[in-house]
Amino acid sequence: MFESEEYKYSEANFSLNYRFKVINLTDFHLFVNTELFNLRFYNEKFSIIDSADPSNNEKINRTGSELNFPVSFGAGIAYRITPNGFLTLSYNDVVSIMEDSNGEFPVDITLGYKFKI
Repeated sequence: MFESEEYKYSEANFSLNYRFKVINLTDFHLFVNTELFNLRFYNEKFSIIDSADPSNNEKINRTGSELNFPVSFGAGIAYRITPNGFLTLSYNDVVSIMEDSNGEFPVDITLGYKFKI
């Protein structure tokens, strides 16, 4: 996530994922994907304005990192469109064993292209 003019926040995520193929045909794959852990780096800049004296504000720059073990699951498909490539569509992080959903349902959909090497 990149910083914008309106909101001074940037974030980088790195994760270890694994894909279990349920159906593994030549031209079609159905898989379950899992995210084992993720490492997040973030940087946020904001100001706290004193309501009694608006000219008195405090600028805060918060940076840090966080290691999580969500053990989350999703599903997806891959369909061969070229001799060495697949079009992929996946719905990620539908269920997590280690993280609370806070009563919200995730929407993490990925459309991509997978090269066969």
